[in-house]
Amino acid sequence: MYTGCQHGIGHGLVEYYGRNKISEALEQCKKIQKNLLVGCSSGVFMEYFVPNPPVEDDARKLFNDNDPFLPCKTIKAPFVNSCILEIPRLWRTTSKDFNKFRNNCLRLNHSDQQKSCFRGLGYITMNSVKPDPNFSLSTCLKMPDEQTKLFCLAGATWGYKTIDQTEITVEAIKSLCKHSYDEKKCVELSNLNLDRI
Repeated sequence: MYTGCQHGIGHGLVEYYGRNKISEALEQCKKIQKNLLVGCSSGVFMEYFVPNPPVEDDARKLFNDNDPFLPCKTIKAPFVNSCILEIPRLWRTTSKDFNKFRNNCLRLNHSDQQKSCFRGLGYITMNSVKPDPNFSLSTCLKMPDEQTKLFCLAGATWGYKTIDQTEITVEAIKSLCKHSYDEKKCVELSNLNLDRI
């Protein structure tokens, strides 16, 4: 089952269990998901952070500039990194300040969590309605070091792979990782949604 299918199931699990029972939805994800970063769990967190259509008990009300990872603090392993991967979506609903988002990611002490955060940050540079790979590139190149740039570029490339393929998106997929210090690793990291399990 492709992660895109699992992702949709994750959205549905939040609808089924309710927004106050995220842990129950994630328990179901464990049954179908091998890659615990994306797939079902990322669908759960996307639906929780940015529901479509918006709902009254929206997670955006939980957003706190002083504690930007607050919603992820109650998530138990093994889904913390998945939560952190998706939380930049929540931030983008409250601000467009990518410098602030970058600084949020840098607050994380664990390397794996920082990588997930920068990958999620790269993903939100992609606009599915009006793709602008130059914005993704310029934003990711402002990251503080080569590794954070790599994860941001991989996240952006992954984002372009998830939307309708046009001339612009195909070019973005081919070119963004070329700007990282390790193009091969960037391409590998951008294949999240293509994992078949």
